[in-house]
Amino acid sequence: FLFHPGQEVSQPVSWDGQAHGRVVAALDAEDQIAEAWQNVSRLIGLALLTVLSLCILVYFVISRALRPTRDILAGLEKLERGELGTRLARPRFPEFATMSDGFNRLAASLESSIAARAELTRRMVDVQEEERRYLARELHDEFGQCLAAMTAVSASIVQTAEEEGSGLVADGEKLSRITGH
Repeated sequence: FLFHPGQEVSQPVSWDGQAHGRVVAALDAEDQIAEAWQNVSRLIGLALLTVLSLCILVYFVISRALRPTRDILAGLEKLERGELGTRLARPRFPEFATMSDGFNRLAASLESSIAARAELTRRMVDVQEEERRYLARELHDEFGQCLAAMTAVSASIVQTAEEEGSGLVADGEKLSRITGH
């Protein structure tokens, strides 16, 4: 409306004070719109290319920045499988460095706890074995001597009862059979 699109513009042409004709120009609105659209589409393409490039760049930067999280997860999986010697390298970022240090302390503590438990188990088995040997020795030595003494006493009772004609002979023989068993 302001520029009167499609209306012809006319300008007289003069040279040395003489009029030589008129120059007439008419704007083609469709041509102007096509040219404007071409310029806008170039700008849109450039903007899309810039946004896509930025997205790719941000993806790689964030992926690189978050790489220590993959290392921490891999370390946790190794701990889960029982690889207690697993330690993580110290990353550049302070937050991940703190997590890495905590992981390494946890792994060292777990490793020493399991080693202490294994040592305690070994010592417990040694104590049980020593107790078993002690009881076997005691049973063999003391119990064997007691049985031998009971056998001798029962034999003496039987012999004394036979000489005196007492009724204790059967009881003495019974005691001898029990101790013999």
